[in-house]
Amino acid sequence: MRELTNLNWRDTPFGSSGQPVERRIRRMAGIATQWADNGGEPVLMAAAMVFVPVKLIGSVPVTVKTLHYGYQLFVAERAQDTREMAARVDQVLVQARKDAAAVAWHNALDDLHSLAAAHPHGPGIQGMTEAWQPPRGKQRGITARIDTARDVGPDGLLAETAQAGGLPLDERLRELQEQGRIQQAFAELTAGTADPDIVMQSMAAGALAQALTAAFLGGRHLDLLTWTTAPSVYDAINTVAWGSLPGLFFTTSFS
Repeated sequence: MRELTNLNWRDTPFGSSGQPVERRIRRMAGIATQWADNGGEPVLMAAAMVFVPVKLIGSVPVTVKTLHYGYQLFVAERAQDTREMAARVDQVLVQARKDAAAVAWHNALDDLHSLAAAHPHGPGIQGMTEAWQPPRGKQRGITARIDTARDVGPDGLLAETAQAGGLPLDERLRELQEQGRIQQAFAELTAGTADPDIVMQSMAAGALAQALTAAFLGGRHLDLLTWTTAPSVYDAINTVAWGSLPGLFFTTSFS
């Protein structure tokens, strides 16, 4: 497994207890996972979490030039990494359930079901699954949750939800989210027929785009984020994560 992040305190993404001065900064999370099929067994190829600063009161205007967000990516280097990756996601979910201003996820329960199979009894996965069961109104001590498939809609692919919500995705990022492309990445990774760094960057970029798109759509739906001109997800990734994903920004193809 490979981890990519820009967090200074990666074990406490919603705020560091080691800071000399406690700052009242709230962060909402956008979460996404990408899965391949290995003979009927789900394989976690990539998991992405973004942490977007929001205000205690009011909405944050989103522009690519002013947006600064944290991200954490777990990317498979082999099919056997699924359990380790699911365990790392579980650690983030333990904190997100109580410390995030909100959690945005597309088809959350589907992903949580697969995560639970890979990491049974994980407290973060279990807790978030229970919190996401209907009815999903406000619950004391539990962060707000928004499923961009069901709460924003339409209930289909995230790219379709984004398009309907006035947040069109760059074609390069749409391609990296297609199930056929994820399955191809799995085949290339296991067969060793492609540069593993480029394959892993493509999976990381696709998952990061999904997490950031969910955060944008969910944040706007909850009035935590707002924009006049729809932000470019591609440019938002380029601005913050270009150093981790040079293959996305300096080549035209991942194949």
